[in-house]
Amino acid sequence: MNTDTRKYAASSDWSRPPPGIFWRSILSSSRNDALGMRRWQLWIWWTRSRSFSEWIITFRDLMTFPLDSLLGTIRTARQYASKVKHEHRIPVHTQLKDMLALRVKTKLPFRLYYQLQLFLPDRKPAADQFFLETGKLFQVLSLAFQESGDFQIFLDKRSFEAWCIKHGFPSIKTLAEFADNKVVRRSPEPLPPADLISKPTDGEGGKGVELWRHRINNGISSWTNGTIEARSCEELESCIASTAARHNRPLILQPCLSSHPVVRAMGNGALCTLRIMTISKQVGDAEMLLVVLRMPTGTSAADNFDTGGLAAPVDIQSGKCGMAVYKKDGYPARKLALHPDTDEPLFGQTLPYLTESVNLVLRAHNTLSPKWPVIGWDVAILDDGPVLVEANHMPCPALAQIPTGIPLGSTRFVDCLLEQMRTTFHV
Repeated sequence: MNTDTRKYAASSDWSRPPPGIFWRSILSSSRNDALGMRRWQLWIWWTRSRSFSEWIITFRDLMTFPLDSLLGTIRTARQYASKVKHEHRIPVHTQLKDMLALRVKTKLPFRLYYQLQLFLPDRKPAADQFFLETGKLFQVLSLAFQESGDFQIFLDKRSFEAWCIKHGFPSIKTLAEFADNKVVRRSPEPLPPADLISKPTDGEGGKGVELWRHRINNGISSWTNGTIEARSCEELESCIASTAARHNRPLILQPCLSSHPVVRAMGNGALCTLRIMTISKQVGDAEMLLVVLRMPTGTSAADNFDTGGLAAPVDIQSGKCGMAVYKKDGYPARKLALHPDTDEPLFGQTLPYLTESVNLVLRAHNTLSPKWPVIGWDVAILDDGPVLVEANHMPCPALAQIPTGIPLGSTRFVDCLLEQMRTTFHV
């Protein structure tokens, strides 16, 4: 692993030895559902290295858990309960009772009751099978994988692009790469007179993405990010190189792709992407779990759900979009049938190339060696079909569950993840 990506891999703080006899008996009997997954999270939490003072705090928190749960339920209800009562006609006392019962049973953070809309009649029966806390499991598992095979593609966009080229998967071409205040790699072709995107090689969540709009004045090409104007290819490269040096992280420059017209009309003009979650065991073919369409809003060049993008569930059989979810206004998230900026219809729209997109990510997952149990693939649908944007080895459970209403604990998500945990830790 090269030095640029090592620091973005899982920290050694997540290293855990194989479980001892006590934990082995608990983990070996865990079911393949959300409650079984929480046993593994509990093992990770208890076996973390702590100082004496930290152990004192840990036991104090355990002793005060009942009171903290009651007070936390009341505080959270004060923030969200009136909105739910007004919009969904659910009495406040019912919300309090259900939230407290869920907290005691699952130890879920209070706000998740509203984040995941577990008060809804169709979600309430399986409320204990929803979760957002997968990060600990993925981090611990990453340490066992990060030096092996194709794992590098999850940590660095350059490695992902090279892997796609090697296996013949369509992906976004990098035009230039920047580090140490200079261009370290450049495509043989000159920069195209078109909009371009710069982004960190290790970025996630749309952070660090900059859109460089192209324009022509008096026959002279220039690019601007809204603050700086670069009047030549050399000036643009110099601007991005200095940004890479200032933030001490490599950047890449890529063409600003345009979605298929049907998909483009559902956003703000910037690229929309599918999040397709696939799952796999080490033996056997990968399976498709769910599909969500992400759409940017406002002036954003990124469609990230956490930073203001919309997310709509996609029916796998028909290719039609469900109601879009917009959570930037706060929780519970707002559901929309139209795009808030353009009033273009979202609900019921049929996506082109969905079957081809699903087949693409399944082939990609099956190509990985060794196979990672759960992957969130970002796919752009262009005029001539799908292209891979990136692969996420710690896919966001909120993006999977809030728009779709699917409790991941009731799917094979947990089955594949826990099988790999048992194999890795010899349970």
